Amino acid sequence: MISPQSPDDFEELLARLVEDRLTNEEQSRLEQILLSDPEARVRYRQLMRIHSLLHAGLARLPQGQADELHVAEVSQPSVFSHRGTVRSFFRGAAATARGPISLVAAAILVAAGVTTAYLWSGSGPLPIAHQAADPPALVIQTAMSEWETGFAPTGEVVSQGQHLKLRSGFAEIRFGSRATALLQGPAEFEVDNQNACRLRAGQLTARVPQAARGFKVHTPAGTVTDLGTEFGVFVRSEVGGRKSEGKTRDAGPSTTTEVHVFRGEVEVADDAQVRKPEIFTAGASVALDSKSGTIRRLAADPDRFVRVMPVAISIVNHDFEAGEPLGNGKLGGPFGGWNGKGDAHCFDPCENPQANGNGESYYRGSDQGPGSGIVGTMAGPQVGYLYWGRIAPSFSQTLSETAQPHTKYVLTIALGVRNLGRSIQPRDFGGCYLELLAGTERLGDGQVWDYDALNKAAAGQAHGTFTDVSYTFVTGPKIAPGQPLGIRISMPKNTRNKYLDIDNVRLLAIPLAAEGEQP
Repeated sequence: MISPQSPDDFEELLARLVEDRLTNEEQSRLEQILLSDPEARVRYRQLMRIHSLLHAGLARLPQGQADELHVAEVSQPSVFSHRGTVRSFFRGAAATARGPISLVAAAILVAAGVTTAYLWSGSGPLPIAHQAADPPALVIQTAMSEWETGFAPTGEVVSQGQHLKLRSGFAEIRFGSRATALLQGPAEFEVDNQNACRLRAGQLTARVPQAARGFKVHTPAGTVTDLGTEFGVFVRSEVGGRKSEGKTRDAGPSTTTEVHVFRGEVEVADDAQVRKPEIFTAGASVALDSKSGTIRRLAADPDRFVRVMPVAISIVNHDFEAGEPLGNGKLGGPFGGWNGKGDAHCFDPCENPQANGNGESYYRGSDQGPGSGIVGTMAGPQVGYLYWGRIAPSFSQTLSETAQPHTKYVLTIALGVRNLGRSIQPRDFGGCYLELLAGTERLGDGQVWDYDALNKAAAGQAHGTFTDVSYTFVTGPKIAPGQPLGIRISMPKNTRNKYLDIDNVRLLAIPLAAEGEQP
């Protein structure tokens, strides 16, 4: 419950905030509400999300069109964000937002084609003052994130020294200094204080406003210090030593820290103090070795880093749990959001505890009875099942989102290879063909995952479990507007009389900057 102020008073304060009309007394009052009330913080992030949508939409308008809308200048959006939608804007915030935002919101959003755009900015009004009592950092947004047990944040607050392990997905961390770090799993991360962190493994993208100049990212190889910029850091381990002058340095494991500067400048210093700190500017990419302390230049690779929080696109019945399976019979036609073609079923692999002919169920740990077995990257006990009998089978679904230009789409799916036995052999796995669609047109060539590729992705341990695989496609500047996104999951050619078990279908959209633009 929003307290101690009334909901109307709180909404009025939010409206005045986005119009940049808060008095000092009103700002103090808003700070107290946000610091004391989790529900208020959620509402605040929703409105900041809307604010970001409007700025993103305005940026997409052709030159001069914004003037025709008589859009008054508004302040930059905060770094806070929320996975809001245009619908939530019209249902909630439009009734309370005043001034230029509410007057032209619909026009901007429609004219720019914005539905789930997201603008991640490191500047702008922030009502919560930078105080010693503030938490060092907050998790302000996640996308498809999975944390290691015992190494996950508790709620949204990240305590000083707390060790986080992001197994997969994305998490955006906002520091008390207003610096932000976008983590991409797998990654290990700690918050040192309100303006510093430690990246032990994995990668992050940091965006630092002028007020947080001096933000530091400590790594096993050294320290990256911001000088007012945006940059990416990638920490990777290397087993064995490096050879130098014909001799191998310490044979133990070492780590390499890569630094990629997108804007501004950073200072890179090695912890061994072998050399003086060096300053690198926009476009530079370097690698720092933890053992030698050497810094070497790299080819620029900005596409490696995600610079804008991805959007998880909704897939109906992504886990195939909707509806009851009909034994080994066809479900037929559309079911639970999917359109099934041919022998397209869903089933519980725990139903038969001796399915593989050797007294084992299809998947390790899934023989405790119907509905109890979830292994690997499964999302629930039921899975989708394709069998190429008379015709080529497939699952397909048209999504509610439309295809957008300058966007990276990542389609991820869990594939299962059954336990081997007298009735199950490696050759029985039919493989998977992943496709993305814009309307009826295919985006790219799709991706085939056969037995060998899947087993390699699973480090030789694909049998008896489910393993995540993906297909990635990046759209260019030209794409037909209004085309609905679609996905299709089928089997490669020449895989008759073979099976395919699938589960946990996910789709991420990652907005990319057009050439010459900043995200």
